[in-house]
Amino acid sequence: MSSFWVLAILTSAVTWIIGDTIAKRSSVVIGNRQTAAIFLAIGAIPMLIGALLYGYQMSLEAWGLAALAGVFLGIGYYSFYKALETEQLTNSAALFNLQPAIIVLFGLLVLGNAVSTVKDIAIAGIFVGSLMITVTRKMKFNMMLMPAVTANVAWGINWVLTIIAIGVSQQFLMPLLVARVVGLTSVLVMSSEYLTRHAAHRHSFRKPETRRIRWLAAPSGGALDGIGNITFAFAMFTGVVALGSALSAIIPAFIAVVAYFVFKDRLTKLQGAGLIISVIAAIAISLG
Repeated sequence: MSSFWVLAILTSAVTWIIGDTIAKRSSVVIGNRQTAAIFLAIGAIPMLIGALLYGYQMSLEAWGLAALAGVFLGIGYYSFYKALETEQLTNSAALFNLQPAIIVLFGLLVLGNAVSTVKDIAIAGIFVGSLMITVTRKMKFNMMLMPAVTANVAWGINWVLTIIAIGVSQQFLMPLLVARVVGLTSVLVMSSEYLTRHAAHRHSFRKPETRRIRWLAAPSGGALDGIGNITFAFAMFTGVVALGSALSAIIPAFIAVVAYFVFKDRLTKLQGAGLIISVIAAIAISLG
């Protein structure tokens, strides 16, 4: 395996972890809608540069698939950052592993792919682990995490469609760019009423660090997020699917460590067990 592929996968992991940490702070300070729009817009820039350098020709089918993927991408960003406004980064990010389960289920139900017993058990493990993560100390389902659940289901569908578009077009930058632009448009459409209604009160929610977050942290997080998506898609495009998926599966565990020190996030024993189960199950799906 080329060391360049390994570097690409590690770059994805690091950029996503840092980007999600920035997104948590940004969502609290300037709001989930603004954060989602900034991340999608800035993250599209490296994709645009790459597409201009390496080619941007795609078939109509690939354009359609990428655009449809973008709708789900936008729903994912909008919903995930909404969850980050009120919930811990650790709990929200721990649900990332719903994505490989959605991808496998899509292959099973839509494409008719055969699924091994190991993957059957792993899918069940992800859903059980995710359910445990959403249970509060009082053993009640935390409805405030529903946007994070919605986000990861949407992102799973987005990756399915994006991967198909990449296969059809035989390139990965343009499908990512088209999906990103459509995702940004989706977020702006979903946010238009809110942003218009609050435009006259835009100064009322500023906090001491808002200006620094708005002009430095959020765009930086968006750039990191975009780079992470590019390097991950490159790894998938060049065939390092198993390693890339396995490494992405343990990202929630690394985020939990970072969030513990940065945001003082804490998990109950049940939630911690759910995180461990979902990570192991996602790795099993990737390597099984």
